[in-house]
Amino acid sequence: MQTAQIANANRPWFVSAPADLLCQGGLSLLVFACCRLTDFGEERHHFFAITGLFLLNWPHFAATSVRLYGSRANIAQYPLTAVVIPLAAVGAVAGCFLSPLWFAPVFFKLFLIWSPFHYCGQTVGISLLYARRDGFPIDRWLRRALIAFVYLTFLSQTGAGETSAIGGLYYGVVVPGFGIPPELASALGIAMKICGALALVGIAGTALAHRRTPPLSLLLVPFSQYVWFVHGAGSPGFREMVPSFHSLQYLVIAWAMHDGSNRQVNEEPLLRRSRLARWIALNLVGGFVLFNILPFIPGQLGYVEPALATGAILGAIQLHHFFVDGVIWKLRSRAVSAPLRAESEGQALNPAKVGLGLAA
Repeated sequence: MQTAQIANANRPWFVSAPADLLCQGGLSLLVFACCRLTDFGEERHHFFAITGLFLLNWPHFAATSVRLYGSRANIAQYPLTAVVIPLAAVGAVAGCFLSPLWFAPVFFKLFLIWSPFHYCGQTVGISLLYARRDGFPIDRWLRRALIAFVYLTFLSQTGAGETSAIGGLYYGVVVPGFGIPPELASALGIAMKICGALALVGIAGTALAHRRTPPLSLLLVPFSQYVWFVHGAGSPGFREMVPSFHSLQYLVIAWAMHDGSNRQVNEEPLLRRSRLARWIALNLVGGFVLFNILPFIPGQLGYVEPALATGAILGAIQLHHFFVDGVIWKLRSRAVSAPLRAESEGQALNPAKVGLGLAA
């Protein structure tokens, strides 16, 4: 079957300007403003957070697995990620069960640090992806400043939270802190602001040099993460919804990949909507199984303490996602990469630079 070519090679949006801007951070900023200006109450915050997990966060994990395991060609291309990493995840869960006082704290700490690090990779990748689709040039120094700013939003806040070596509880397991000097945490915050200013200067300079406005998403996506990690971290109610906003960004790109690599020439709109409905249903069901059934089975069977089992399996599922996410967006098929980069199939691609991580 022949894959359809992109009708407009310079189209910067995946859906439309309003939809993309809302999904890539605009909605989260509106919610943040509402949380600051209005007291929704703890029960409503909890309801919104749980709803976001079910509709967005859990499906975004399932979408990665659908992307990888939905094609034999993908599995054959990435056998290490498709086969070995799941076995390693199972081994990590077993290690938590067998060593709850030593291995489990280390494993949980790895997951808790890697999770926001993963957010940064997606933020950088999506920002540069929109710049690429819009034809906005990003030189080496601007790229470095942008990457430094995004990762420092994570490092500065993690540093501020790791000044104590006492740590805290995570699913009943005591996870120690790093005991970082407060001065280092403050320095990371200052470095973040400097890199953010340098990135803004670089974007403004490029825009002036090329006499054009920068794409809004290049500014919106990093700024949204800055709000999530820096200001949103101290906003109860909002911070619980941040994973859903991160997932919403991801699902827009995941659907673009799925749709672009499966769309047929002259495909009927009804067939496309049907394919979208199946994809959504599969991700909803898959996410529910991954996060609302699988993690609770060992504890319910009495094999291990329920809280430990739940935390270990949830961590393994998410670490598996982080690994898969690092490679699945770098598929070398032009039919897959063209929808992301708004290029026709005949254009030459650099496969190593197709991705949502630093290789984007």
